[in-house]
Amino acid sequence: MGSKILPQWATKPCAMGIDEAGRGPVLGPMVYGCLYCAQSYLKTLATLSFADSKTLKEEKREELFETLKTNDSIGWAVDVIDPRELSAKMLKKNKINLNEISHDSAMGLIDRVQ
Repeated sequence: MGSKILPQWATKPCAMGIDEAGRGPVLGPMVYGCLYCAQSYLKTLATLSFADSKTLKEEKREELFETLKTNDSIGWAVDVIDPRELSAKMLKKNKINLNEISHDSAMGLIDRVQ
């Protein structure tokens, strides 16, 4: 992955949330995402109207995504796992279940943003 320059706020204590969406090998990819920020930014973050995507209309989700892309006080990353990859892992001789795949994805996101 190489070195990356962290924002100045990322050198202070941070908080991170990770969530997933998707139905896996039957209906499409699994998408894992994380958002992280300085702990000192959490109160401000709470005012930005982020919520479970299932509770938001598409227009609001798009608006929030633009906020993610332009807000220098937060960082984020995603991991998209193709349904063919999910199926291959779950069907191979030494099967990998969805819980293990989920765990590996979450750990990968954490490693990427350290």
